[in-house]
Amino acid sequence: MGKRKVTMMVCDNPECDNEEEIFPGGPTLGYHLGRGAWHNVRGGGPIPPTYACSIDCISPAVAAMMDTDG
Repeated sequence: MGKRKVTMMVCDNPECDNEEEIFPGGPTLGYHLGRGAWHNVRGGGPIPPTYACSIDCISPAVAAMMDTDG
C-alpha cells in the first residue's frame, strides 16, 4: 500500500472554515505570514506564524493570532 504525506492548512480567520491539502513539492496556496513583524498588543512580540486562505482573510487571521499565545 502506497503512502503519501500531506499538510493540512487551516485558515486562521476564526470566521472561515477553509482547509487546503498541501502536497510535498506542490504549490503553496494562500498567504503565509509571521515571524518578522512586531505588534504592540498585550505587551508586544512577534506575530505567530499565520495562514490566510485569501486576501480577505488576512486581516481577521492576523488579528485572531495576535490575541492568542501562538
